[in-house]
Amino acid sequence: MTPQYTISETSIEYGLLARTGANRFTFLTKDKDFVNLSLTLGSPPRVVLLQVGNCSTSQIERIIRSNAVRFAEFDNDGKRSLLLLK
Repeated sequence: MTPQYTISETSIEYGLLARTGANRFTFLTKDKDFVNLSLTLGSPPRVVLLQVGNCSTSQIERIIRSNAVRFAEFDNDGKRSLLLLK
């Protein structure tokens, strides 16, 4: 099943992925569309998806800091293109 996107969503997100792909960037996002595009188009770039609802910046910072080891493992694993955090 192919994901369905509007033209504006696809062009903006695809453009971001295309511009960052060659530079080994990793997206940290709450937007599942980046995951769908990454899975469809492949890596790079890699995606870290925050699976959280509305939360404060300090809550997001706490999630990131508490997963520092997972980030390091993800960064060192060239085969993985997606990391899910809750």
